[in-house]
Formats: sequence, structure tokens, C-alpha cells
Amino acid sequence: MRKNITPQMLEEIISKCQEAIQRNPRNVTAHHDLGVAYMEKGDVDAAIECFKKALDLNPRHVSARYLLGIAYAEKADLDRAIEQWKMVVKADPRHAHAHYFLGKVYTLKGMWDAALYAFKKALESGGSHSLIYVHMGEVHLAKGEMQQAVSAWRKALELNPKELRARHNLTAAYLDMKQYDKAIEEGTKALELGSDHSGLHYNLALSYLAKGQYGNAEKHLRRVVEQAPEDAAARVNLGEVLALQGRLDEAVKEWQRALEIDPRDKNAHYNLGLALVQQGRVDEAVGCWRKVLEIDPRFAPARNNIAVAHVFRGDLEQAASEWMKALQIEPENLNFILNVAELRLRQGRWDEAAAYIDRALSIEPNDQRALMLKGIRQIRKGDHRGAAESWAAAAGDDPNFALKFAAVARACLNEKLLDWFINQEGIQPTAREAARGLRSLLEADRKS
Repeated sequence: MRKNITPQMLEEIISKCQEAIQRNPRNVTAHHDLGVAYMEKGDVDAAIECFKKALDLNPRHVSARYLLGIAYAEKADLDRAIEQWKMVVKADPRHAHAHYFLGKVYTLKGMWDAALYAFKKALESGGSHSLIYVHMGEVHLAKGEMQQAVSAWRKALELNPKELRARHNLTAAYLDMKQYDKAIEEGTKALELGSDHSGLHYNLALSYLAKGQYGNAEKHLRRVVEQAPEDAAARVNLGEVLALQGRLDEAVKEWQRALEIDPRDKNAHYNLGLALVQQGRVDEAVGCWRKVLEIDPRFAPARNNIAVAHVFRGDLEQAASEWMKALQIEPENLNFILNVAELRLRQGRWDEAAAYIDRALSIEPNDQRALMLKGIRQIRKGDHRGAAESWAAAAGDDPNFALKFAAVARACLNEKLLDWFINQEGIQPTAREAARGLRSLLEADRKS
């Protein structure tokens, strides 16, 4: 109800309109105004009858037809609303409000191009309300046209810098585009304008998290949890931020609370597994990850972690089996492919290792780990030239090359093999230095 119309005033208007109709049943204005009054009162069905009566008396009454469309929309009868508004813009092509509402309804029906056309006609007809641009941006977003969406929302802010919906949308858009500083700028402006929307706090938290500003991320996630204590996903994310700050016990409490809210939250189970590993409770961690797979058999990271646990236990074939299952889900995941390749190298199954290494290099020809493993396999097969080429490409100017790959070198090579390689003629200096670095680490291990 309009602020300046009290219920008593509204009843008086209704009474006067009804009296006017009694005096003259063909009074189009009275039927129209009575419909408006009923709309104000919230009696949409009565309003529809009044507008229809006005149109029976005068089919060219644009306002009655426009408001009949509004009434149908209130009843969620979108097709009838469209029918009325199309007749309005046919009678009055510059009826900006009818074009605008056609755009809104076309948006609800997923008719993106029709919606954009209607919004543009609203602008051409003199409509300059910032909400038109807000809606246009949301249609562009639905069509996957992010840049056009951002441009529309920026135009909305030119018309009305206090348009919160545009600020909210831009915060989310910049987050999606990984433009975190801009996301934080827009979100902060929305907060300054008085917004306290949980979605805004969530997007700000994710933006700060991406920038490594964990304290700010925690602040906004705590606000989300205050507003929605039963939001399991928010508690999972809060736990992750706490864990990144080294506050593992607090993180575990948030994940446990998330599971009390939603026992099937796979991310909470997964994160609890990671926490248990840090506490040395590997068997319990595996139990958490198996629970994840009961919920979502295609959650590949859980399979990967179970495989790693099998490696620590020395059960290499079980590890390989888990990685094979993970690769069925993500066949181009380099980490999974190279985990199997390294496992086969450790087992001395050189040809199987080579197949996985080649598979990885077909996806990413310059992958450092793949080239390192290829060099190990070539040394084991006596191909010093091939190994030199692989290791020269892998090591490049990376000063930490030897430290990165010390574990696999310890498992698959020895000082004698490295001495043989180092003493070969025609080896690129970079590859020779990489081998010397690895040999020094193996020698230090032997002497310790």
C-alpha cells in the first residue's frame, strides 16, 4: 500500500468508485480506479474483474490493459500478462513500463533475446531507471555474456550509484572473473551503502580468501554463519579459512558442526580426513574419504588421497587401483597420471611407467614432473642422451629441482647410476648439475 494512503482512505475510494458505477455502470474511469484501489488493497482477483470491465467498455483504454497485465503477473499468469502488455505496446509503442515488464517476464520464462529486446525498447521509450540496466545485465549473465553484463551494471551505477543490486552483481561477477580487487571494491561499497546480505559477505570472503587475506575472509564468513547458523557450506568454508591460519582444532569443530547440520556434506568429510592425516590418524582419514565416495562416487580427490594412504602403507597395487578409478573420473588429471607413472617406476615396471609419462606429456609437453620421471626411466634403460634432454628441459633454471624430486630419486635411482650419467660425454650442463644435486642428496642420506 502506498505510504500516503491509509486503509480508511482506501475504503473511502472504493466506496466512491462503487457509488459512481451504481450511478453509471458504463463509467470506464470508475471501473479503472476501482481496480487500482483493489490492487492497493491486495485483492487481485477483484482488480482483474474491474480492469476487464473497463476494457469491455473501452478496449482502447491503455492504462486498464497495462494494469490488467500487472494483475495477471501478480497471479503468476505470465502468458496472460504478456498478452496484455503486447497489446499495450502495439497501441502505444513508447509505453516504457509495458516494455520493461515484458522484459522482466521474458526473463522469468528464459526468453533471453526477447527480454533484451524489450528492455532496449523500454530505454528507447524514455525509461532511464537503473533497474532496466540491472535486469539487462542479469540476462547477459544468463546468456554467458559476462563482459556485456558488467557493462550493463556499470551503466546502472552511473544512473544510480546507490543501486545495491548492481553492486552485488558486480561483486559476484568480478569474483567469477578472478578480479579479486575489483570484487572487494564493489562489495565494500555495497557494505557502505548499508547492505548486510549474506551472499555479499560470502563473495567478499571468497575474494579475500583468493588473495590470501584469511583474517578478512574469516570475518565475512563469521557474518554469514551469524545470519544463517544452519548453513553447512558456510561452516565448511569457515573451517578451511581457520585451517589455513593454523587453527586446526577450530576448523575441525566447524566441519563437525557442518556434519551435524548435513551428514552428507562431502566437503566436510573430505576436510576432516585431511585434518586427521595431520594428526597422524591415517586410517580414520581413509574412513572419512570412503564416506565421501559413498556420497559422491565421482569425487576424485578422495580417491587420490586414499591411493596416497595406500602408498604410505606400502600397498602399491591398491594405490594403483584407486588412481585408475580416479582417472576414469578425470582422465586428463596430470597429478593422477603421474602418480601412477611414479608408482610404476618405483616398482621397476618401466614400460608401464613410460605409457603414463607419455600420456601426461601429450596433455602438457613441458610438465616438469613428467620430464623428470621420463629422465629417470631413460637412465634406468641406459639412454643417457634422452635422459639428459629430459632433465635439461625439466630443471631449466629451477634452483630447487633436486629438492623437489629427492623422494622419487631416492626410490628409483642410486649413486652409481647417477655417477654413470654424470660422467657421460655430451650431456647438457643443466642436466649434469641436476644429477649432481640429486647425487649429493643421496650421498647425504647414506652418511646420515
